Amino acid sequence: MPRRLKHFSTATNVSFREDPDGGGTVLHLTCHDQPGLLSRVAAAITRQGLQVHSARIATFGEKVEDTFLVSDQERRPLSPEAMDALEKRIRKHLE
Repeated sequence: MPRRLKHFSTATNVSFREDPDGGGTVLHLTCHDQPGLLSRVAAAITRQGLQVHSARIATFGEKVEDTFLVSDQERRPLSPEAMDALEKRIRKHLE
Protein backbone atom coordinates (compact mmCIF):
# COMPACT_ATOMS: atom_id res chain seq x y z
CA MET A 1 0.00 0.00 0.00
CA PRO A 2 1.36 3.44 -0.85
CA ARG A 3 2.74 5.37 2.14
CA ARG A 4 0.30 8.24 1.61
CA LEU A 5 -2.67 5.87 2.11
CA LYS A 6 -1.42 4.07 5.21
CA HIS A 7 -2.65 6.73 7.64
CA PHE A 8 -6.30 6.27 6.68
CA SER A 9 -8.09 4.15 9.24
CA THR A 10 -11.37 3.02 7.65
CA ALA A 11 -11.81 -0.60 8.72
CA THR A 12 -12.90 -3.14 6.12
CA ASN A 13 -16.48 -4.25 6.69
CA VAL A 14 -18.26 -6.81 4.50
CA SER A 15 -21.94 -7.45 5.15
CA PHE A 16 -24.78 -9.25 3.39
CA ARG A 17 -28.56 -9.01 3.38
CA GLU A 18 -31.34 -10.46 1.34
CA ASP A 19 -32.47 -8.52 -1.69
CA PRO A 20 -35.97 -7.20 -0.88
CA ASP A 21 -37.03 -8.09 -4.43
CA GLY A 22 -35.78 -11.67 -4.03
CA GLY A 23 -33.31 -11.43 -6.89
CA GLY A 24 -30.15 -12.29 -5.01
CA THR A 25 -28.02 -11.10 -2.13
CA VAL A 26 -26.95 -7.55 -1.41
CA LEU A 27 -23.24 -7.27 -0.63
CA HIS A 28 -22.16 -4.09 1.14
CA LEU A 29 -18.45 -3.26 1.38
CA THR A 30 -16.99 -0.41 3.40
CA CYS A 31 -13.23 0.12 3.43
CA HIS A 32 -10.50 2.65 2.74
CA ASP A 33 -9.94 3.64 -0.86
CA GLN A 34 -6.89 2.22 -2.60
CA PRO A 35 -5.62 1.84 -6.15
CA GLY A 36 -7.28 -1.04 -8.00
CA LEU A 37 -9.92 -1.61 -5.33
CA LEU A 38 -12.86 -2.18 -7.66
CA SER A 39 -10.80 -4.48 -9.86
CA ARG A 40 -9.81 -6.61 -6.86
CA VAL A 41 -13.37 -6.83 -5.56
CA ALA A 42 -14.62 -7.80 -9.03
CA ALA A 43 -11.94 -10.50 -9.24
CA ALA A 44 -13.01 -11.91 -5.87
CA ILE A 45 -16.66 -12.04 -6.95
CA THR A 46 -16.00 -13.64 -10.34
CA ARG A 47 -13.51 -16.17 -8.96
CA GLN A 48 -16.26 -17.23 -6.57
CA GLY A 49 -18.37 -17.98 -9.68
CA LEU A 50 -21.01 -15.38 -8.88
CA GLN A 51 -22.97 -12.99 -11.04
CA VAL A 52 -23.21 -9.24 -10.44
CA HIS A 53 -26.59 -7.78 -11.39
CA SER A 54 -26.01 -4.22 -10.22
CA ALA A 55 -23.45 -2.13 -8.41
CA ARG A 56 -23.41 1.20 -6.66
CA ILE A 57 -19.91 2.57 -6.18
CA ALA A 58 -19.36 5.52 -3.85
CA THR A 59 -16.18 7.12 -2.57
CA PHE A 60 -16.19 9.76 0.16
CA GLY A 61 -12.63 11.04 0.57
CA GLU A 62 -10.65 8.00 1.67
CA LYS A 63 -13.77 5.93 2.50
CA VAL A 64 -15.44 3.59 0.01
CA GLU A 65 -19.02 2.36 0.31
CA ASP A 66 -19.80 -0.12 -2.48
CA THR A 67 -22.99 -2.12 -2.81
CA PHE A 68 -23.46 -5.05 -5.19
CA LEU A 69 -26.44 -7.25 -6.00
CA VAL A 70 -24.99 -10.72 -6.51
CA SER A 71 -26.36 -14.22 -7.06
CA ASP A 72 -25.12 -17.69 -7.81
CA GLN A 73 -25.10 -19.08 -11.36
CA GLU A 74 -28.78 -20.06 -11.06
CA ARG A 75 -29.71 -16.48 -10.02
CA ARG A 76 -30.44 -17.59 -6.46
CA PRO A 77 -29.44 -15.74 -3.28
CA LEU A 78 -26.15 -16.82 -1.72
CA SER A 79 -26.11 -19.53 0.91
CA PRO A 80 -24.51 -18.71 4.28
CA GLU A 81 -21.49 -20.79 3.25
CA ALA A 82 -21.13 -18.85 -0.01
CA MET A 83 -21.38 -15.54 1.87
CA ASP A 84 -18.65 -16.63 4.28
CA ALA A 85 -16.41 -17.80 1.43
CA LEU A 86 -16.97 -14.56 -0.50
CA GLU A 87 -16.17 -12.41 2.53
CA LYS A 88 -12.91 -14.30 3.06
CA ARG A 89 -12.02 -14.01 -0.62
CA ILE A 90 -12.71 -10.26 -0.69
CA ARG A 91 -10.60 -9.69 2.43
CA LYS A 92 -7.79 -11.77 0.90
CA HIS A 93 -7.91 -9.75 -2.35
CA LEU A 94 -7.79 -6.46 -0.41
CA GLU A 95 -4.74 -7.36 1.70
